Amino acid sequence: MKFEQTPVSRTFTPSEATNYISALRDSTNEHWRLPNIKELETLLDYTRINPAVDTSVYPSVPLGKFWSKTPDTSGGFWTIDTMSGMPSTEPSTAKCFVWAVLGVEQSLHDYVVNVDDTVTDRMTGLTWKRSHEMPTGQDKPDEWETRTNRLTREQALALCVGGWRLPEVWELRGIIDESRYTPALDTSVFTKTPFHANFLTATPALDAYQNAGMYWEVSGDVGGSLPSEGHRKGYVRLVRGTGATPVPTPVPTPVPTPTPTPVPTPVPTLAPIVPTPVPTPVTSNIAFSPSEYQALMIQVQNLASTLAAKL
Repeated sequence: MKFEQTPVSRTFTPSEATNYISALRDSTNEHWRLPNIKELETLLDYTRINPAVDTSVYPSVPLGKFWSKTPDTSGGFWTIDTMSGMPSTEPSTAKCFVWAVLGVEQSLHDYVVNVDDTVTDRMTGLTWKRSHEMPTGQDKPDEWETRTNRLTREQALALCVGGWRLPEVWELRGIIDESRYTPALDTSVFTKTPFHANFLTATPALDAYQNAGMYWEVSGDVGGSLPSEGHRKGYVRLVRGTGATPVPTPVPTPVPTPTPTPVPTPVPTLAPIVPTPVPTPVTSNIAFSPSEYQALMIQVQNLASTLAAKL
């Protein structure tokens, strides 16, 4: 999977984004496409903001929201924000940036439900607990009001034994199903999630003022992620294993071959035509008498006759 190293700094509606990708394919003869939301999130560096990407790899990334091809539940599409690193949804009338990708789109999950009430994702190699941690022993019907199963970060870390740990934000976001809502999880694989449940992660975060002591949380309702104060309570879903985080290889932004501008053939400058002057007839001031004129005409006729005889 390879992304453009320098996305274009203009925004598009989803239909305009499709046209842009099509033109990019035609100009480069390569199969560029719009990434899904999981692929787009591999570009993020969750420890940074403004931009939330590694600027040593992507030095010229526009700040703002980028489209993915992943639809939401209301007719819009999922996006990521390179300012904050947060995913969100936008309506199809909105305009966002585009970050094209090369490569075949991979399946997102390959779940296997195990007999010990765990779930293994063979795509990532991670194993999850099917249920969130419930210190009270059950998920009560009034959980959305009482929040009795929410834990502090210290309580959550105390449960991390036997290889279990708090997930990183990209791992927890990885099991979110963006086509679902309340919960945004495959309920045939994972047991039900409390209403309005935010789940803790191990990933440090920065807020808009770059304050430390923040951590990323993931919403079980809508699937988004956001920074939160480290002292806040949240729900916990533990994971084990070391799933590989794909790092996209940057490639130079393709530059379409410019169409040469036709250069007009220079027209030679012609010298102005100067008309040949017509000699002005010279008027003789010599006067002839009638007899002299008649004698002159006889001489001319004789001369003409002599010339004609010789010819």
